[in-house]
Amino acid sequence: MRSHDSGVTGTVHDLVAEAPAERRRAEYTPSAVDISQAAPARVYDHFLGGLHTFAADRDLAGQLSAAVPDVARMAWANRAFLHRAVCFLVETGIEQFLDLGCGLLTVGSVHDLLHQAAPQARVVHVDLDPITVAYASQAILTAGRAERAAAVCADVRYPWAILSHRDVQRQLDFHQPIGVLAAAVLHYLSDEDKPLAVLAAVDRSAVHGQGRRRGRAVPGPARRRGGALRGRKAQIQALNRSQPVLPMMPGMPERRTHDYVRHGITSLFAAFNVADGTVISALHRRHRAAEFKKFLARIDAAVPAELDVHLICDNYGTHKTPAIKAWLDRHPRFHMHFTPTGSSWINQVERWFGFLTDQMIRRGAHKSVQALEADIRSWVATWNDNPRPFVWTKTAEEIIESLGRFIQRISGAGH
Repeated sequence: MRSHDSGVTGTVHDLVAEAPAERRRAEYTPSAVDISQAAPARVYDHFLGGLHTFAADRDLAGQLSAAVPDVARMAWANRAFLHRAVCFLVETGIEQFLDLGCGLLTVGSVHDLLHQAAPQARVVHVDLDPITVAYASQAILTAGRAERAAAVCADVRYPWAILSHRDVQRQLDFHQPIGVLAAAVLHYLSDEDKPLAVLAAVDRSAVHGQGRRRGRAVPGPARRRGGALRGRKAQIQALNRSQPVLPMMPGMPERRTHDYVRHGITSLFAAFNVADGTVISALHRRHRAAEFKKFLARIDAAVPAELDVHLICDNYGTHKTPAIKAWLDRHPRFHMHFTPTGSSWINQVERWFGFLTDQMIRRGAHKSVQALEADIRSWVATWNDNPRPFVWTKTAEEIIESLGRFIQRISGAGH
């Protein structure tokens, strides 16, 4: 496989022979690393013909080769795909990259490809293995790319920890397109790790364009940011209808009786994470500043300490009392943003409240506030088992144009 018009010449296999000798020996292994344990990155490097391996890695590679004779060819095929992907992104004008699960920066790695094809490009290599990160850091220094490249030791299961890392913030401009690479990492995540949600969280942090890039969920740079949209659904009524909701049947819509008995009210406070769709919630019988402060403390305990918290709220008076302002002064990582008066509907958490209302509250029958609260907690827990972040499907221009067409249709009406 040869590249075209990208500045990279030769095959991926040629890069093995061309790699400097000092890049092909394990000379800077951290003293704290247990080399008696095999590591996936070093085993992968062995299949590519690299020498950054130890006896444990070579033994495991031999076992894998015996079980899957084509495993080395599979490794080369994966590296060739990575080569094509990077060249394509470079050709489309991408000049900054987030390399997830980078592995050892040896033969034909993203580091080597960018060094040849786009020396001006910025890149952050991310891996969970400390020895891999140590190799990457040394390779970056050796190549003289410390101003345009960095290596970060982080777990891809926690994308906001990656995005808020100081080296990621220093190297990448989140106002410009970012090529996100995850060529050989997602298969290490279990179903419980929600690999698609992990990738979606990183995906949304890149600017909209070609490749794996989309618009940011929260405006501005992502510096140590944990974006959340905060809302409350006040005075949820515990209603016991004379009959349960009557289900839909062919030719007949879902129905509910008009008469009911009210058994009290409760208020739901919720913070919707725009990155992954998870929700932090709390139920209180009242919705004063005192309850709001308790909810802020709950958010503070739930969000990792290294992240800033940006809360987008409506202009409700409880958000601005002296007690709340004093609490915010004591917690400088919290940043409040308020939607314009009458515009709370633009807050994504309101769309989430709509799901809660349609799928549970309106269809429920509750003889007590305790029963209502138990059902709400159960529904929220079920949502968090499979959270779904919201993504705008239309641009602002498309929405305004649609509104203009609607106004034009109704103008001149006789009422």
